[in-house]
Amino acid sequence: MTRHLLWWLAVWAFPLTAMAQQGPSLPRSGFEIHRTQPTPAGESSFLVDSPRFESGTWSAGISLDYAYRPLVLGVEDEDGEFQQLRVLIQHQLLGNLELSGSFCGCMTVSASVPLTLLERGSSSSSTNASSRALGLRAAAQEEPLVGVVPVSGLGASDPRIGLMVRLYGQPGQSAFSASLGGTLWVPLRKFFDGTAAHTSDLEARMLSKLVLSGRRSSLRWSVTGGFLLRPEAHLGELPGPEGSSAGSEAQLGASLQYVHPAGRFALGPEAFYATVITPRAYAFKPFFSSLDALLGLHVRFGERLRLGVGAGAGLQRQPGTPTFRLLVRMSYDALRASERVSPPAAPPLRRERPQVRVPAPAELPQLTLGPSLETLRASLDLDEDGVLNEKDLCPDTPMGDTPEPRRLGCPVSDPDHDGVFDPEDACPDAPGVPSLEPKMNGCALNLVELKEDRLITRQPVVFAAGTDVLLEENLPVLQALARAIQERSWIQQLRIEGHTDNSGNVDFNNLLSLRRAESVKRWLVEHGIDAGRLQTAGYGPSRPVTDNATPLGRAANRRVDFIITVRSP
Repeated sequence: MTRHLLWWLAVWAFPLTAMAQQGPSLPRSGFEIHRTQPTPAGESSFLVDSPRFESGTWSAGISLDYAYRPLVLGVEDEDGEFQQLRVLIQHQLLGNLELSGSFCGCMTVSASVPLTLLERGSSSSSTNASSRALGLRAAAQEEPLVGVVPVSGLGASDPRIGLMVRLYGQPGQSAFSASLGGTLWVPLRKFFDGTAAHTSDLEARMLSKLVLSGRRSSLRWSVTGGFLLRPEAHLGELPGPEGSSAGSEAQLGASLQYVHPAGRFALGPEAFYATVITPRAYAFKPFFSSLDALLGLHVRFGERLRLGVGAGAGLQRQPGTPTFRLLVRMSYDALRASERVSPPAAPPLRRERPQVRVPAPAELPQLTLGPSLETLRASLDLDEDGVLNEKDLCPDTPMGDTPEPRRLGCPVSDPDHDGVFDPEDACPDAPGVPSLEPKMNGCALNLVELKEDRLITRQPVVFAAGTDVLLEENLPVLQALARAIQERSWIQQLRIEGHTDNSGNVDFNNLLSLRRAESVKRWLVEHGIDAGRLQTAGYGPSRPVTDNATPLGRAANRRVDFIITVRSP
């Protein structure tokens, strides 16, 4: 972990040094006003990070952000109230193209490209204003505000690149975890002169942040603290800086969510506060600070698709803080496929019985004299199995659907009705199961054993990869399990537990383990076990029996356990 932390510091050392060498300068003209910088694709949040560290998982998404009155210029009057001069942007619709990927279970990189899809302005202004505000409003209306014009058509804002490193715990699973992150914005306006002044900075910005998060039961929380290094800048040519200035910021965010036990949805509030701290005199003042609060719902469809919707309000008057905000996000997860458990070898194929054609009545000799047709047929084939008496070794017994290949006209013998026919059946008097070992073929196996408070299966219950579909190879062990439960009437409650390894998405594994336990319960109920005696639970990767570092270890952790929870007195 120390190596990853040093690498993270090295990545940000160059831009930080470059910005520091620029030295003090006059405030720049124009800066990006977009206050909402969505969390990386794949996270179940909008404003406050809920980090994901799942090795080999990539997420791509698109988000839409509608803001009502995100840019309103004004001044502070004698009473400390904000006096509006002009609503420069009344309606704003932004889009974000997002991509993120996780490596080695401890590092996530992300990138996004903001796009301005729609901006509409307004010339409305307040009528209740002080003399200073009136003078400034007159100046604002007589002279155009340099560079502050709503974007017409499609426009691009500063792309950003992010990095998050896990320091302690596992976010989303541990009761407490800590992560360190950073974001770098590329200033488009420095390279492209046609970029609107309020959609891009003239210099690079860098954000460093610490994320503390945890989960207990169905509640997930997250708290972030960060410092945004940003050159001072000013919008337009108004003499007053209130509501039109930007600089380095201190940031604080918090979120609390209810998470569905199977990970199907997450619901909860988020709040994000930022204040300009350079110049220091601006710190914590309403006109140089922003507070965004919203309520978000994030729903998971299947294994890969996520949809999020959030709505909220902006407080205080830092540029880019809207009166109302609506967010919509859709993302797609490209999950790493888990290893498949190899099914046990299939039993040897049975020989096909010889195809014997029974002649139709029309094909028999038509006699007009002598015995009747029925008498003639009986004299030729007494047991009516299609084998004439002169060649039928069992003339009084039909050969049936499974004839004996070495005794023409005789049925194959299977007195124990276990599907293994004599003479291949090594245990012809007791039912058993097929086996590749000739000495064990047709003999009963002790597939289920009672040990303390558990029913132990000698063969694993296996499923089709990534699903809850039981494979045909499970039939012997499931039949043995049903007999064991029926023979032990003192078992009043049996809990069927599903488990997975740590590969892939944790929320998906939790849901998959529960569905697999439900599939086993459904089979047992369909084969005579009272549903009231069975319970199910899915624990995903949270209860491994061995290390997940090797393929054998992961295969052992993918299992179904049977726990006796209530016995008869």
